[in-house]
Amino acid sequence: MKPTTILSVLIFILSNGAFAQMDTAKYFQQIEELEKKLSYTYYNRDQRTWYINRFSYDGEMQMIRFKSTSSKKPMLVIGKKYTERHFKLEDLNPYKITKEPVNENQGLIVRGQLIRLETVKHEKLIGKTINGEPATAQSYIHFSIPQYLEDSIPGYSEGILASLQEIVQFATNIRNFYDPEKNENMIFDLLLGEHVSGNKKRFTERQTEYLLSFEEYEDRRKMRTGFIGHDPIIDRYYEMLIEATGEMTVNYYRVDMTSPNLVLKSIDEGNSRQIVFVNRSLYQYKDNGVLTEYRPSGSF
Repeated sequence: MKPTTILSVLIFILSNGAFAQMDTAKYFQQIEELEKKLSYTYYNRDQRTWYINRFSYDGEMQMIRFKSTSSKKPMLVIGKKYTERHFKLEDLNPYKITKEPVNENQGLIVRGQLIRLETVKHEKLIGKTINGEPATAQSYIHFSIPQYLEDSIPGYSEGILASLQEIVQFATNIRNFYDPEKNENMIFDLLLGEHVSGNKKRFTERQTEYLLSFEEYEDRRKMRTGFIGHDPIIDRYYEMLIEATGEMTVNYYRVDMTSPNLVLKSIDEGNSRQIVFVNRSLYQYKDNGVLTEYRPSGSF
């Protein structure tokens, strides 16, 4: 990794609470290892096409770039196809990073191992260009590890998988911005949409600038409705739960300013209830020892 890139990444890490629990030296080491291991060349004999791959980290943009050059004859200048995918680690789902064997050649994907990463909520957050021209963005990215690398270096793809899982987990941790407006924007963004907890589904939508509403179903039967709002004047959050029986409860929260991560903590006396925003693919309710996890539908 270039010195300027290292400096840019260091500045980002020191200013970003998401990396507070991470060993900086290990992070640099993992990035550099991925830049080496995911920069490789292979030949698809069925298509008679060479693929030259380059993986790099842009520290100034905090962007991963994966460029694949394909050509029938790699020594020639004319006739090459340049495909680049670029994305931010924070846009990935740390629970959807998988590896599986591939037994046949399929263009860019060849026999060996296939590592797949998906974005948060399946949003098309992975940019793509072909020969410098914009192409349709994607909600996933593949890294095809050819069999010759697996045969030559024991645990080659497994090491790549482990590094990707760890750095994505670090990058996606939600930090406390210590800024009421930024915290509110992040909280509302994380709560919106369709989430699943076991056999329960919660559908949340925005009503006003400071208010969300939701409906929660269990086995397709509506169990409760509710509202989550924020009073910016006193920087207090409130949650109204209305059970199918008509019973209603109201909980009040504030952001836990003692936590480096983003946590809503109950301000009601004798109530230990918390809403913990782990990352963009997971938030948790902690209620007197009972843990309930909500994840975007189809994200695990």
